[in-house]
Amino acid sequence: MSGKDRFVMKAGEHKLLYAPIDENGWPVHKRTARHVTTLMTILQVHNMLSPDKTVILEGIPTYAEMMNKGLGPFFADPGASPAERVFYD
Repeated sequence: MSGKDRFVMKAGEHKLLYAPIDENGWPVHKRTARHVTTLMTILQVHNMLSPDKTVILEGIPTYAEMMNKGLGPFFADPGASPAERVFYD
């Protein structure tokens, strides 16, 4: 979860990554923000190319929101959910 992977760090040292990485790695909120933004961009392109098969997702936080607030504010409170719907890892 820390985003510190020795193999990724080594790849960064050799300039094999598309984005810079330092000794802090890529924290989970940054990785999640990138993945969510990528998905939303793919959906935008899909919707432009296939307007008859539009996919709409609402309430998705932006990259900036996830970077500024972290991920916590975007999760449901497990204490407010029925116990049979909450799973712990």
